[in-house]
Amino acid sequence: NYCGEWSDGQRNGRGIAYSDGEKVYEGQFKASAYHGEGKLFENGVPVYIGAFENGEKSGFGTSYCQKQVKYKGLWKHNCYHGYGILYENGEARFVGTFANGKRSGRINEIRQNSVIRKSFYENDVLSYTCEYRSDGSPVYYGNISGNMRNGMGCSFTAFTEKQFEGIFRNNEPDKAMKVFLKNLDELPPCKELSHTEYELYRVTPEYIIEKSITAGGTTGVYSGRLKDGLPDGGGTMLYSDHRYTGYFKEGVPCGEGVVYQRDGSEKKGIFSDKPFAGCKTLIMSDITHYYKEILPEQE
Repeated sequence: NYCGEWSDGQRNGRGIAYSDGEKVYEGQFKASAYHGEGKLFENGVPVYIGAFENGEKSGFGTSYCQKQVKYKGLWKHNCYHGYGILYENGEARFVGTFANGKRSGRINEIRQNSVIRKSFYENDVLSYTCEYRSDGSPVYYGNISGNMRNGMGCSFTAFTEKQFEGIFRNNEPDKAMKVFLKNLDELPPCKELSHTEYELYRVTPEYIIEKSITAGGTTGVYSGRLKDGLPDGGGTMLYSDHRYTGYFKEGVPCGEGVVYQRDGSEKKGIFSDKPFAGCKTLIMSDITHYYKEILPEQE
């Protein structure tokens, strides 16, 4: 039932262990226990490739189920423990921290090659999440119970405007109030996983919610996507005398959007940071908008 190196009457060094004539382990031994790098087999197929310590999976390793990757990352006492990637049908589904074989702490959830949730788990139970659309814009920040929105939270429009802020009950808005929203930290680098999906999905698109920001020489309260520290993509900026909701580029309104003025009037159009042929000009106290108006019949 064993073929390999021996020392002091015990399996020491490289070897192969068998059971009923089938290979069950191939790799390094110490004092007759799996110790070092090795492979576990079931019915001749690898089910684990990685590190062992005193007969247990411990260190970095990859497990398999029906020839597909099931988990890749750090192990301790035969359990997922530390940073890792959990797969479904051979595709990365969860990246983050695990403890005693369960999701524990910061986890990012992936769907269709995008991070859709940046969450916090306690003993495999989701308790708080930052949920995103496919373009990375936030959908919901808040508490989760029973896999539903329960407790304090906030939902958002596609341009990161607050849609509802307050108490949710079973996914539905219940009582409006100001709440504290947590922005979960990004996952740190992990050298063992630096060339895997972990590195690809550990950081989410950069968004801020109702934070003071200076861009294009103007300061406002901004909610939306950032690029290199400046508004870029869909977002909303509250200036001292008006509000702009739409697209930004390099910190300034650029693209389709709407200006909401104090008197309740709206200017909807295609905006630019520079004047162009046939443009209209909207002079505000903070910024001058150049735009081509979109009329209701054009929408």
